[in-house]
Amino acid sequence: MKIIFILIFCYICYILAYSEYNLIEMEKQSLSIEEKQRLLTKHLKTLVISGEALIAFGLISFLQTILSSLLNEEDQLANYLDETSELPVGVQFGILFFVLFVIGGIFASIFILTGISAYKEGHGKKRGFIYLIFTFLLFVLYSANLVYTILQPSSSDSVIRTFANILLFASIVYCTFDILNSAIKSRKLKKELGVTYER
Repeated sequence: MKIIFILIFCYICYILAYSEYNLIEMEKQSLSIEEKQRLLTKHLKTLVISGEALIAFGLISFLQTILSSLLNEEDQLANYLDETSELPVGVQFGILFFVLFVIGGIFASIFILTGISAYKEGHGKKRGFIYLIFTFLLFVLYSANLVYTILQPSSSDSVIRTFANILLFASIVYCTFDILNSAIKSRKLKKELGVTYER
């Protein structure tokens, strides 16, 4: 089963590398203004689509964190309870759920705000580099999660759940890569074409 996951990961890497290679070869050629404008439009559309996807991933991740904590992982949460504490067990569970809720909300906020920034830049709005930094951090984090899940799948998870996690992580990696790539290249093309940002 691990071999299958590794092959899926290699295929995803191949798709990313091949698509990027084609774009680099295209940009090496002497492009006309019309071709540059078409390429710019393509990158801007990618920012819009990937931004929307990142917003969706943020909501999905948040819901997954909350629902899995409430429905499937009470036994795991019980390991964090302090039996010697004077607080009732129900209160301790409430505190743990609240902490998970806050952590999930922070991650969802990063996804959503980053996705909104990419969406706005895709529609011509000027955005800074801060959201690209967060995008890069998400790319690194979920690339590591993807590799770890493939090489060290959890023995407590079913094959379906492991595959679903791999698919989710791979989609986020692809999405964040697309945003980084399209944002950098669209800004370069705008500079070459003298296109101004909307305020």
